[in-house]
Parts: sequence; C-alpha cells; structure tokens
Amino acid sequence: MLISLQKIQMEVENPMRSLLLQGRLCKCLGADFHPYLTITMPFVLKSVRLMNYLSVSNSSDTDDSDDESNLGIRSALLEEKTLTCHMLCCFAAELKEGLHLWDNEIITVLVPMLTFKFSEGVRTTVISAIPLLLQSATSAMRKGLPVTGCSKLPLQNLFETIIRTFLDTLKKESKIQIQARLLEALIECIQLAATAIGIYTEIGGNFLKPHTAVIFSYFRSVMEHPDAKLPYNITAYEVAACGKLCRFIQFLRYNHWLFPA
Repeated sequence: MLISLQKIQMEVENPMRSLLLQGRLCKCLGADFHPYLTITMPFVLKSVRLMNYLSVSNSSDTDDSDDESNLGIRSALLEEKTLTCHMLCCFAAELKEGLHLWDNEIITVLVPMLTFKFSEGVRTTVISAIPLLLQSATSAMRKGLPVTGCSKLPLQNLFETIIRTFLDTLKKESKIQIQARLLEALIECIQLAATAIGIYTEIGGNFLKPHTAVIFSYFRSVMEHPDAKLPYNITAYEVAACGKLCRFIQFLRYNHWLFPA
C-alpha cells in the first residue's frame, strides 16, 4: 500500500493524508512497519524540513503602496510540519530501537525546532519526540544495533548537546506550559544518560551542577503561577514535572554525584 502511494505521488497531491495514513499504519503494524521505513522516512524528513512557510505578497490595492508588501504565514505548511513531528513521535514510540538507522538524523533535524517561533504545536511536539528518540538510540546500542553517526562516545555527546539545548531553550521560552514540558523532557534525557550510558559523574556532577540555578528558577515560576493552587489548574502537569526533577536531583545528591562532599 505504501509503495502504491509513492508511485501515484500522493505526497504531492495531499501530503497530510499520506502522513496520517503512514502514522496509522505504523500504529497498527508496530514493529512490522520497520521494512517500510526506507520508503516512508525520506518523505517524512522532507516534510519536517519545510522552510517556505512564509509568503510575501505585494499590497497593490491602493495607489500609494507600490513598494509595500505583506508578510504572511502559510498555515497549511505549518500544519504539515506539526503533523510530521507527531508522526516522528509515533514512529519512535511504536518502533523503539527499530528506528536506529534514523534516530541521529531525526534528532539533528528536530533540535533547532525547539525555538520554532511560528508554532507552539511544533515546539511542544519536538520536546515530546526527543526523549523518545534518545530512548530508541540507547535501546538500539544496548542490543548491538548500529545507530547511524553514533558510537558510544558520540551518543554521550548527543545527550550533552540536547541537554544544553534544553537549558538554553528554557531561557528563551515565554510560555510556562512549554517551559514545564521542557523540564520534564530534561528529566527524561538526564535519566536516560545516567542509566543507559552510565555517565552519572559527567552528566550529574560536572555538567548539570552549573545549571541548577536555571532549573530551580523555572521551578519557582511554575510553583508561583496564579493558578497553581486551584483545584483544576493548568499548572498541575507542570508542578508534577517539577516534582519529578526534584526527586531525580535528590537521588543524585544521595549518591554524591551532583553535590560531592
């Protein structure tokens, strides 16, 4: 079916429908979807790399606007980009280490989108996707599967790059809900680095310690949000994320990695 879709160039006529179909097939087939990745991934990566989401039109309705132009956003392309990020989340969750040949390339494409200013949906989905992709890569390496572009040391470097990017993104992100999702993703990435590669000292002590002030500043902003004490509040998810990170830091402190004596 996927081969037929490519032959009739459905991705050109209706890329959204093709993306949805591929995502649903992946959910239905699970690991059996793996043989189709060589057909699916080039199209998916092409969609996620879309850059021409801005359009410029001349304002020719008035006589005195000869040199004026309007900057617009092509919402259909943003929707396609957001949907593609969701599909990559789906692939990582369903295929796990089966995505090992694509993990590094996908992460490289997604990381710059953590600060994608034209869509909160893209930013949120990318934040959710990155820990899943790291889990896929570490699971593959445990099972002896090659992760394209990575050996053990480059995989460690990949973790450090992502954690640094998350911390930098926290400083730039203005939406408290997205800040909190970043915190939770940061927890997941640190835990993966610590348990999968065994680099508590590098990640927990030498690397993470200088950034604890930044992390706790976002704890405070989340906990002091006006809605934090309401029975049904929008920050409940965020407060839970803060609690998880506090427990993880307490675990590292107990083992003398984060705050050595």
